[in-house]
Amino acid sequence: MSAALERLRELGHRRVVSVGFSLGGAVALRQAALADRWSGRTR
Repeated sequence: MSAALERLRELGHRRVVSVGFSLGGAVALRQAALADRWSGRTR
């Protein structure tokens, strides 16, 4: 998922939304938790 998000940012997308159900939901939630570190943002 990180590689896909990086590619989307290279293509100029500023915001990306991930949605998942069951295990996909866990992956989406994990990626959201890592997003702040990945993007350099702080809370």
